[in-house]
Amino acid sequence: MVNQILIEKIDSESFFLQIREILKQELAEMQPETGENLPDLMTRQDTAKYLHISLVALNDWTKKGILTSYNLSGKVFYKRAEILQALRKNKRRR
Repeated sequence: MVNQILIEKIDSESFFLQIREILKQELAEMQPETGENLPDLMTRQDTAKYLHISLVALNDWTKKGILTSYNLSGKVFYKRAEILQALRKNKRRR
């Protein structure tokens, strides 16, 4: 199926309002999470996914002291607040 564009009569103000609304929605989806919806403890996999890094990189960051890991019942977790704090700290360095 070929993409089609349908043009209808619309005044310029309505057109720009619609475009503006679409752009707002797209930009909102591109914004990083603030952490409000994250659990207090995150697994290694969840942390790596949130930070968009590999598990190897996450391990390196932990060894370098950028992030602190916690072992509970043989599993590794990271605290949400500490992840967000590390991100803010790194952002200030730039």
